[in-house]
Amino acid sequence: MVDKLVLSVIIPCYNAAGTIRETILSILASDFDKKFEIIVVDDGSTDGSTAGIENLNVKLIKQENKGAAAARNRGTREASADLIVFVDSDVVFFKSTLRKIYQHLIKDDVHYVSTRYSKTPLNNGFIHKYKALADYCYYYDFIFTAKEKESVIKRVCIAGGTEGYKKSVFEVLGGFDETIKGALTEQENLISELAKEYNMIADGNIILKHHFPDFIPLVKKYLWRTLYAMRVIKNGHYVQPYLKKNIFRVILAPLAIIALLLFLLKGNIVCLGTALFFLLSYMFLHLKLYILAFKRQGIWFLIYTIPVNFFFSNLISFAGFLGTIRKILR
Repeated sequence: MVDKLVLSVIIPCYNAAGTIRETILSILASDFDKKFEIIVVDDGSTDGSTAGIENLNVKLIKQENKGAAAARNRGTREASADLIVFVDSDVVFFKSTLRKIYQHLIKDDVHYVSTRYSKTPLNNGFIHKYKALADYCYYYDFIFTAKEKESVIKRVCIAGGTEGYKKSVFEVLGGFDETIKGALTEQENLISELAKEYNMIADGNIILKHHFPDFIPLVKKYLWRTLYAMRVIKNGHYVQPYLKKNIFRVILAPLAIIALLLFLLKGNIVCLGTALFFLLSYMFLHLKLYILAFKRQGIWFLIYTIPVNFFFSNLISFAGFLGTIRKILR
């Protein structure tokens, strides 16, 4: 008797020649003992992304560049299994990653599973190490209280470069909105609809490693993702429960700067006290990240982490402000 295909692993690929082979090999090396397929959707790559994977056991689909949403939807249409797993082309699985995702998805009351980035990035620059630790904290430890962590079902996704769906639910929701291109905002839009009525697993124990972007690409990613995400939030579709907590976290940074500028302009001691209050509140909320940075990388990395973290919080707040203004003017 031929084993039934139980999982379709879909990898959208655009100019990922340097990482996608490693991604696929890590999936093939999983300790998952059931039958699955890997579908790679090459979304108009120009760097020969697929040249290095043609000898691997994957189903390769090529299309003109339409964006990540269209690539994921195309992969789903080609998928043979009832359970689908989307995998970014720059992540690496541990042996247990695929098995743990499957163990959640086969349950009747589970419709979606998200994973968590490792604290150790695949690339080794300061900015890569910072981003790995920041994501590790913000997308799990910062979001959930100790009591919330005790329950595996959470109506939220966490950043991990990989997510699993029941295919039937994905299709009912209409898949990803292909009019949204870039900055991963198409994921935010679908997740918001999913969270309204389906059970979502955010499992902080399903870990995988990631190639994080360099500083300038990371700046662009934060800027554009926040700008586009504001459209989803403003339309009232964004229902993830950690939204308000994250807004509060990042907004303290520009408030501290504004208060400090007022002090410099007016010399008012109250403005200085307000600036210090906002700054200390901001640092207190990020204390877990600072402690983790010090423990893993030492004092110099901590000194690097504090201003970089403050910079990105201001960048996100600024992009959110611009996105809100743009939405109002439309």
